[in-house]
Amino acid sequence: MMPYSLKEHVAECYRRADEYGRLHQRASNSKERETLWFTRQHFLLLAGVLERKLSKLQAAPRRSVGKLRSGGVRRHLSKAARPL
Repeated sequence: MMPYSLKEHVAECYRRADEYGRLHQRASNSKERETLWFTRQHFLLLAGVLERKLSKLQAAPRRSVGKLRSGGVRRHLSKAARPL
């Protein structure tokens, strides 16, 4: 089994939410309908959490590169350049 990318996980969550929504509409037993509805809601919530995580990961490399260039490297160089 191949590992999923985060985008694929999000898409799979939405696909399953749709699937459970259709099953919910067809179910006749109220307990089954309730279970299917809550399962659908959980997949939608999971998709939202994964989308937020994905957006943070996509934004993180730009922020971390700026931090490394501005702070860490300068501090290291300034210590090395001090006279003995």
